[in-house]
Amino acid sequence: MADVVNATTKSLATDAPADLPADAEKFWAPPADLDTLEVPPNAESIPALQRLGPLPFPRGGFPLMGFLATVYDHIADHADEVLASGSRRSL
Repeated sequence: MADVVNATTKSLATDAPADLPADAEKFWAPPADLDTLEVPPNAESIPALQRLGPLPFPRGGFPLMGFLATVYDHIADHADEVLASGSRRSL
């Protein structure tokens, strides 16, 4: 079993997509043309959680979708405040 895990791990480590930068700073940096990014016309009218689709696991007693919706709302509000202030460092 360990041989299978080691072979899989080695395969994953060496088969990284060629179009991804090796440097983490470059990977997470916004592209130069970020301001020209086109947003789909209905993106604002359909909440992100609905666009992602149903949960991939059974629902339990905890209202996970409601919790995630609240988190997304807080993040969106914070992003709006940061962008309105003109600072990108606080995101």
